[in-house]
Amino acid sequence: MAILVLIDRPAKIRLFLEHGTSDTSLPFDQKGVEASECFKSWSRLTVSRFLERQWEVIPYFFNQMNRTTREPIKIGRHILPFLFFDKSRHEGATGEIYRADIHAQQHDFKKLSKSRHFIIKRLHKDYCESRTSFKREFAVLRRFSNNAHPHIVSLLVAYEHSGSCHFVFPEANSTLAEFWSSSSPFESKQEGQLLPWMVQQCRGLAAGLSRLHRHETSSGRSLLNPSSGLTLKKAKSNEHFEIYGWHGDIKPENILWFPGPGKEMGTLKIADFGTAQFSIKLRSHRKPLGYSPTYSAPEFKFRNPENLINALCDVWALGCVYLEALTWAIAGRKLHDHLMQSIKEAPDPGWYGESESSGKWWRTDFFFMTPCNSDGEKGTPFVKPIVTEICCVGTRAALILAEVS
Repeated sequence: MAILVLIDRPAKIRLFLEHGTSDTSLPFDQKGVEASECFKSWSRLTVSRFLERQWEVIPYFFNQMNRTTREPIKIGRHILPFLFFDKSRHEGATGEIYRADIHAQQHDFKKLSKSRHFIIKRLHKDYCESRTSFKREFAVLRRFSNNAHPHIVSLLVAYEHSGSCHFVFPEANSTLAEFWSSSSPFESKQEGQLLPWMVQQCRGLAAGLSRLHRHETSSGRSLLNPSSGLTLKKAKSNEHFEIYGWHGDIKPENILWFPGPGKEMGTLKIADFGTAQFSIKLRSHRKPLGYSPTYSAPEFKFRNPENLINALCDVWALGCVYLEALTWAIAGRKLHDHLMQSIKEAPDPGWYGESESSGKWWRTDFFFMTPCNSDGEKGTPFVKPIVTEICCVGTRAALILAEVS
């Protein structure tokens, strides 16, 4: 037993084995020590050292959580079962993202993840200490654990350790944005399968988002923001309610690509629910908890003075992602990059107005623009011409590809 070596008592190993005491007997408490023959001749100081240092050799075992889990696991003095922990991190809106390897004998995630590589999201302390924010994100994630939907990333476990809250997810190969940047559809050996696969994934993402937008539950209180003042009546036996949610930050960086087995191209999954919200009202509007301006909807920017959002903003954002995805799949990286660059360069008179220094309109990277008359009054927003142009080109190319295939 390693603990006996740590406290300079290796000669006692045989005694422990003779009494059937091994690492599986850990941890010991004071009562366990008093009941065991192994500690009879030990001094109080040596016993104290054993009890203190045993935690250095007891790795925690992660049990896969399920949808009925109410609270994250509180890990006390156990060591975490990580074989590797990547200290280089990606900073997110609500936490830091790390890559870790977990010992295969210290978790039961094998049904959901065949890899030993996992992603650990360590939440910012101020976010974790704000129990309302943390509980809301945790409630959303646990609803979609155990692969509840094939196009929504599954939370494996949530735990608290050393004063910080953590989420554990299967490791994806990349985000959708990285997938577009690192590969070309015309260099792929599966070129002929790429467009049908992308269309299938777009359909799956819509189904996953729809599941979030209209969610059936018998106990949805944990999904509601307490500050909203909205409550569900007490559920009767087998009675279910519909609650309405939205993601709030749909973009390529929040969609993950998981490769499939063999020659399968894999699955795209919606991730990062730190900005998600729920309501019992279908047409509810809320202040956003965070968003990406590029994919924000016209009604969010101009139709309400308080910049409130709802599920319709998710639909607009997903439509923008669709345009990028199908442009890349049909015409390749060059046209995709041209689309995004042209969107950024398009003038937008209705946003900041005319620039006094240059006499030119300010530019935005929204997918829409807003006209503005000489008096500064804003008109009805419309899709930027380059977006319409790309849509027409893409439609024609898709028809040609369909005829050829």
